[in-house]
Amino acid sequence: MILLAADVTITKGVAKAYWTTSAKGNRIARMFCETCGTPLFAKSEKRPEYLPVKVGSLDDPSRFRVQANIWMSSAQPWHGVDAAVPAFPRDPEISLTALLELARTTVVKIGRAVGFRSAPGRQPPHDPANRR
Repeated sequence: MILLAADVTITKGVAKAYWTTSAKGNRIARMFCETCGTPLFAKSEKRPEYLPVKVGSLDDPSRFRVQANIWMSSAQPWHGVDAAVPAFPRDPEISLTALLELARTTVVKIGRAVGFRSAPGRQPPHDPANRR
């Protein structure tokens, strides 16, 4: 799930970052909870305005639907993929802006369907104290 970094607020703790260099030479961070190690986000020095959120860090990821499968060239053979969802071997051929708009409109539709309203004090995507 890709969000604008300006729209994400960490309300508890600090995300630690582990930086590596991608195959294209870009510096990429994998960000995780400093307390329990749960993966939270990815971050790119080339595109710091975007923040991919690790869906597994959400308390209830069932509200979201897959919009695209990317980097399928490195997917494990046992990984099940819905044939009705677009799949890309690496980066999508559509522009990042178009992909973000698709994701944004889908999140808005799902949010409206479940009655979610953004408000001050909303729950963070991950709270180490709320682990099951």
